[in-house]
Amino acid sequence: MGFSNRPSFRQLEYLLAVSELRHFGKAAQRCKVSQPALSAQIQKLEEILGVPLFERGSGGVTLTPAGAKACEQARSLLKGVQALQENMLAFQDPHQGSLRLGVIPTIAPYLLPQCLPRIQALYPKLHLEVREEKTAHLLDSLHRGELDLCLLALDLEMDFGEVREIPLFKDPFFCLLPQGHPLARKQKIREEDLDASEFLLLEEGHCLRDQALKLCSAVAAQELPDLRASSLLTLVQMVAMGNGLTLIPQMAISREIRPEDPVVLRPFEGGAFGRQIGLLHRPATKRRRFFEELGQLLCLDGGGVS
Repeated sequence: MGFSNRPSFRQLEYLLAVSELRHFGKAAQRCKVSQPALSAQIQKLEEILGVPLFERGSGGVTLTPAGAKACEQARSLLKGVQALQENMLAFQDPHQGSLRLGVIPTIAPYLLPQCLPRIQALYPKLHLEVREEKTAHLLDSLHRGELDLCLLALDLEMDFGEVREIPLFKDPFFCLLPQGHPLARKQKIREEDLDASEFLLLEEGHCLRDQALKLCSAVAAQELPDLRASSLLTLVQMVAMGNGLTLIPQMAISREIRPEDPVVLRPFEGGAFGRQIGLLHRPATKRRRFFEELGQLLCLDGGGVS
């Protein structure tokens, strides 16, 4: 099949209009063309594809099996063309088009519900796609071009590769203890208070786990190896059952800890421990300034740039 004998996008649009309305005249009105012009294009499309797409009768228009399959593929093709146009808008105006954002699980549920409505209100032509994954998966997707921007903790002992950072704000860690724990009597926790403590941590792959392990190593504390959580909520529940203590980021406190939970929350003296929240993007992006604008919006809900 040569280029001259391939279906046009207009013919595919006509095909879908007729399939949805089951009437050539109504389809022509929707497409703002005359009925003879639309009918001629449908007939031409049938000739190109070599199969009848509609059964025409006194009771109206019915799709043939081939027509139904053609409509399915036409929708997919036209959706892809629309996505192409939307994505190209981002090169004309960074505030519109598609933006694929990756966020780690220990940030997404605490920051996005507040900031996403504000972003959508300020940038109504922006199509924001959000993916929640652990740090390593987000970095892989960023480098493969499957994500445009990542929101995560920057102060990790890992190689991010060829990326650019936009630091946003510091998210302090708090010490979460079961009621009755000896350290619960203190108003603030010092580093040396944690010597020989038993920590509950998230499972492998979470950057918060790596940060907690770094603290454990510094104070000669140890992980409880048989108790690992998949989420911060599970960590809180395990502490409430008296299984040990843990670290929890400030942004997660109001969502994950209820007043009736039998736990005690204590800050670290001098705000000694925390994580640096920020954005990562590929070096070649033309949207750096826009990403910085988004970062400022995230800071409104994250506590401000530290």
